[in-house]
Amino acid sequence: MRTAYLLHTRHLLVTLTILATLAISAGCGEGDDDSPSTATNNTTHTTGGTNNTTGGTNNTTATNNATGGTNNTTGGTNNTTGGNNNTTLPPGLRSCPATHARVGHIATLSRRAHGVGGTARIVDDCTIEVTGFMFDGQGIDVRFYGALGGAYAGGFSMSEEDLRRDTAYAGETVYAQLPEGRTLDDMDGISVWCVPFGASFGDGRFVAP
Repeated sequence: MRTAYLLHTRHLLVTLTILATLAISAGCGEGDDDSPSTATNNTTHTTGGTNNTTGGTNNTTATNNATGGTNNTTGGTNNTTGGNNNTTLPPGLRSCPATHARVGHIATLSRRAHGVGGTARIVDDCTIEVTGFMFDGQGIDVRFYGALGGAYAGGFSMSEEDLRRDTAYAGETVYAQLPEGRTLDDMDGISVWCVPFGASFGDGRFVAP
């Protein structure tokens, strides 16, 4: 009888121990599930934060690119301005610097004879451009002359060829160049000059525009 009682008691203790162990294991399991879940969520949020930071960096890079683009445009603007300072001359004319104070000055040709007219402009240190040039092409040895104070009889020729021709000049653009050894200091006016007769068909004084 005593032996049966002891066996029954031991069996009861074993059963209680197993039930207690199962209860503790179940409770720890729930805690373990909560902890990893929370940790995982936190990690996900941190990763999202990293993405935001990366996005911010991308925005900064885009701003730098835009600024760089502006600088390139400015550079392009500077090149266009430099191009505007250059004057393209027709073939056969020599190229000169544009440093004299009279570069850019303009003279309007008076209409004295043979329908002469037009506007002369000093484009560089040795070249004069005449736009809207009018002349009937008649006369005897007619050339562009330069002089100081309108004294064209003592002036100098700025035409390598005679301006006369069979057809009239009707608003054309023509050029005159100072000869070697002459500068813009030697003249302040231009004339369509008939050399044999010492007559001006039309002339004008250069003034600042």
